[in-house]
Amino acid sequence: VGGAEQLVVVRARPGTAIGLRRHATPLGGADDGDDRLQLRTTEPGRLADQIAAYGADVVVEGPAEVRNAVIARLTRLAAMGEGP
Repeated sequence: VGGAEQLVVVRARPGTAIGLRRHATPLGGADDGDDRLQLRTTEPGRLADQIAAYGADVVVEGPAEVRNAVIARLTRLAAMGEGP
């Protein structure tokens, strides 16, 4: 099911992403006032799904694989909302 463990760093708006925060290690504040969090995963695709559910409240700093997966999911959702 899962592969090697990966560390993922995200920025979350204060007071948001409570579900992610439960499993994260706080890394302090970012320059823009967001909170920096570190998550561990062996399933980056599943984590990308979870992160995408928070929309603009969470931004992936790295790794690029997870950031790109979240962007792809959000792009697909945006396209679905652009119906005829």
